[in-house]
Amino acid sequence: MRLLLVEDEVGIATSLKRGLTADGFAVEIAADGKTGLWMASEIDFDIIVLDLMLPGLNGFSVCHEIRERGVWTPILILTAKTGELDEIESLDSGADDFLTKPFSYPVLLARIRSLLRRGVRERPTVLEADGLRLDPATRSCWRDDVPITLTPREFDLLEFLMRSGSRVVSKDEILEHVWNPEFEGSPNIVEVYVGYVRRKIDRPFGTETILTVPGSGYRLAERGRWHVHTARCRALASRIIPMASIDSSQDRSGFGHCRRYCAWGDQRSTGRRGECVTTERSGQRATPRTELPRRYCQ
Repeated sequence: MRLLLVEDEVGIATSLKRGLTADGFAVEIAADGKTGLWMASEIDFDIIVLDLMLPGLNGFSVCHEIRERGVWTPILILTAKTGELDEIESLDSGADDFLTKPFSYPVLLARIRSLLRRGVRERPTVLEADGLRLDPATRSCWRDDVPITLTPREFDLLEFLMRSGSRVVSKDEILEHVWNPEFEGSPNIVEVYVGYVRRKIDRPFGTETILTVPGSGYRLAERGRWHVHTARCRALASRIIPMASIDSSQDRSGFGHCRRYCAWGDQRSTGRRGECVTTERSGQRATPRTELPRRYCQ
């Protein structure tokens, strides 16, 4: 296993490298934060052991930046800082474990083996979904740098949905995780709170993040797919067909069924890449002007 040791104290680094090498690890050492960050970002390691008090760039910043760059290698913090706030900040920055100096070498080795058993998987400290960001540590939410204020229940609901990703979650599952298993109220409370959240994270930005799966529950939209039309689409619609003739009774966005038949980059309709393809009314339901793939406007 390939291990990166980011440690500026030569004695500790040398001793650890000797012991870890004897236990089967291929150890590489970085003596400062900037070098450690570069090596962690550019070289494929199985695990990183990181000190906090480093020259050039401290361990908190190194850990945070590693995660920001999408590197999910397990990180074990090994430091002389013993305060609980240091441990909290380390873990919230993206570290997977925290061990203080002086330490027992067998315990360090056991923790390294434990982290290796978990494997490498995405576990971001800030959850993201197509421009929407949620930070559980600070209980903050924003979209495209615009802060969004959520109540504690709304925040917990959105966090659960974002952690579930595209997996469909039922009302009962949401009640168990966001409320509690003993909740005796109506399951419809979930619909109410989903509506509250949608009004805050989607409506002001013209997006659709939380999708309803009829008869099953809710899930997040696929990345980059669900975007409500912009004013440019409204203008295009008015050029091709009067808005009054588009059936909008089934579409709260005000653009009729245009959204359901939008083709990204289809030049057969508008002659311009990336513009919305509107629809003609047929009875009570709009139908596409041409046979187009069911993609959506960006």
